[in-house]
Amino acid sequence: RSTPCEHSFPTRRSSDLLSRVPDCSALADLDLASNTMITDNMLKAVLPKLGGLRRIVLRGCTKVGDASIIALSVATGPRLKDVNLSMTAVTIKGLTSLLARCSALEVLKLANVQGLNEKAITKLVDDATCASSSLYEHTCIS
Repeated sequence: RSTPCEHSFPTRRSSDLLSRVPDCSALADLDLASNTMITDNMLKAVLPKLGGLRRIVLRGCTKVGDASIIALSVATGPRLKDVNLSMTAVTIKGLTSLLARCSALEVLKLANVQGLNEKAITKLVDDATCASSSLYEHTCIS
């Protein structure tokens, strides 16, 4: 049974904060904006326990990349609606997983993400479309 999370987090240490997050089993909205101490390994370890997330803000979490975004997409699937990945280390690989698995995604913010340009975004859309269809059909024609 899920319980509402009513923790306050007086500490600024990222490891302390993230160690408490899984206690919030009904967490739907997680804002970790500008926490530059959170690493990909730290975040990917807690995301599988947060399958009820509807919104996550990782803006400015410069050490968060594909491993976390893949873990997020696997844990939340179609429940996730709003994601801010601006100023993170995510690449096409993580974004493809996110778009393929999170079919109800309504908002995706990607400002100032290194390596994302028009060509990369076109590839992302193509790869995500292929990945999404292959989840159901097990084929993809390139």
